[in-house]
Amino acid sequence: TLGSGLDDGCRRLAARGEVYQATLLDAVGIALLDSLSDACAARLEARARSFGLHAGRRLAPGTGGIPLAHQQVLFTLVDAGRIGVHLTADLMMAPVKSISFFSFFQAAREAAVGPSKCARCRMAGCGFREPAEMPQISEKGSAIPAPAFH
Repeated sequence: TLGSGLDDGCRRLAARGEVYQATLLDAVGIALLDSLSDACAARLEARARSFGLHAGRRLAPGTGGIPLAHQQVLFTLVDAGRIGVHLTADLMMAPVKSISFFSFFQAAREAAVGPSKCARCRMAGCGFREPAEMPQISEKGSAIPAPAFH
């Protein structure tokens, strides 16, 4: 989670009529969440490697056909309240700028990777495309950027 400060800041800016600034601040929050997700995935991959395994793709409740109800399952497995995150009645996380996902550890790297969500998308010029191949992970656990995008 990024905490509630960013959400509060966006609301204050919008209330003062500074919609452009509120939108930019929100966009920064989204970019930070994406970076946080990548960092978490790299830590999962490093942890999986310590067992001789590989972490699969990030699977998030409410996306890619995964029922949002799985959010409750994730929240029973972790102490999200410790970092100030809770589920609303409609299973959304609060603060809004929070992420959740799960990943399966598997023996074969190819099995863990699976098909890219971008392979199903027809937006050819999308700036959010995932690499055509999963980035390789260095021995120190950090991702080595893939050279080409699809």
